[in-house]
Amino acid sequence: MKEFFIPGPPQQNLLFEGFDPNELASDILAKNIDKLFEIILKEYDQEALPVFERDFVNILKRMFGELIYEISEGLQNGFSDFELVFKENLKNMITRVGGAQIGELFGFMAVPNLIPHVKNCYEEYKSYLEEKVEFNEIIKKNLGF
Repeated sequence: MKEFFIPGPPQQNLLFEGFDPNELASDILAKNIDKLFEIILKEYDQEALPVFERDFVNILKRMFGELIYEISEGLQNGFSDFELVFKENLKNMITRVGGAQIGELFGFMAVPNLIPHVKNCYEEYKSYLEEKVEFNEIIKKNLGF
């Protein structure tokens, strides 16, 4: 899964010097995989299926948002560079699996439809971080720190 998010060799010039997206992505995935397993291993009855779906999707969106946001922070032009990386990596993966013709077709048709979802994950995680900072500032102010 990391291969969608990590700049490949031709894109290394987009990274800030010293930034290691592989290590960062591994840490984020490791942190979130436990949460996903917790949700998967819970026992659900038939009525709880919507709860499972909601919780599972929320964890995935938060994890993708964190990956996208944090990797974007290590790229020269932020999310703009991430978009380029994501599009290229997805197209390359589809080309490896389905061949050049399928890769081109998918790149032309499907990738543009995915970008708004990628951007949404990024924006939601960014908002989450801003709310977290705001909350911490309120707590510090009220506790006299």
